[in-house]
Amino acid sequence: MNPFEKLFSKSGEEKEQETKKPLVDPESLVVMTPEELAEKRANEDRNNP
Repeated sequence: MNPFEKLFSKSGEEKEQETKKPLVDPESLVVMTPEELAEKRANEDRNNP
């Protein structure tokens, strides 16, 4: 088992649920479609030149 797996070791059930989750923006933890996420990143790029 590598260190990454050790840090995030979970039950098989949890791992299975994670693979089914939609794309999540790690900063806001808001579930977004890939299109929304791309739009949000584009807006942030404009706000932070």
